[in-house]
Amino acid sequence: METDLKRFSSLEGEQYDTRHLVWETAHQLGSPIYSLRRSLILGLLPDRGDSLHFLDVGCGTGDYARALVERGHYVDAIDISQSAVEQTLNRIPERLRSQFHAQVGDFSLLGDQSRYDGIVCSEVMEHVQEDEALLRRLRSLLLPHGSLILSVPADPFLWSQDDVFSGHVRRYTREELVGKLERAGFMVEQIWSYGYPILRTYMRLKTKLLKENGVRLVSRHGQEVGGRFVLRFASLVINAFVWLLDRHILRTNKGIGFIVLCRIQIADK
Repeated sequence: METDLKRFSSLEGEQYDTRHLVWETAHQLGSPIYSLRRSLILGLLPDRGDSLHFLDVGCGTGDYARALVERGHYVDAIDISQSAVEQTLNRIPERLRSQFHAQVGDFSLLGDQSRYDGIVCSEVMEHVQEDEALLRRLRSLLLPHGSLILSVPADPFLWSQDDVFSGHVRRYTREELVGKLERAGFMVEQIWSYGYPILRTYMRLKTKLLKENGVRLVSRHGQEVGGRFVLRFASLVINAFVWLLDRHILRTNKGIGFIVLCRIQIADK
């Protein structure tokens, strides 16, 4: 398994530090894609009850880790970006720090002794060369009753310079994603194709009209007062339409990303 996971990502940790700052600026400005994906994943996380042990792979800005600890659960988080891990730690309330542990590094650092009730793996697989090896590793870290919440970008037709900048290796079709999950020992309980029709139209227009990729545009204008106002206003308008339409249309095959809830295949228990 170590050989399969040796090349964890198409980018190194230092490169992700730079990109993480751009992504965080976009999130603060109300990125429509991030906002919808975040709301859907938060809806899948368990509410208060028995305290469960979760792993957040590629914890990013820490939204899901914070939500889990605030609901009474325990979370281990890992990310190859130092700045991402630091920001996640800063977002965990001091009174809840005992329920949270984070480390910087790639997925191969996780010990075999760890077993989790649930794993969140949001926007990670598309960065990984050996994505099926990653899925098998996730499968091995889950308890028999455990669940995996996964999100990835969808539709190779939507490939753009944003994917290149972000270090993506691929965008997924539904058939490819489900096939890889099943071969890794998962049973798909629920799959959503999110971001249709507004966000798909938004992505296509952005790719055609912008002379530079979207994340660089955010990086260049996101620190200026006027630029932040324009980007924030645009995000508010798009988010309003997404709230009215996209969040209710999740069963097509035309979205810009997939969110999947999986469990271990019964035959493999």
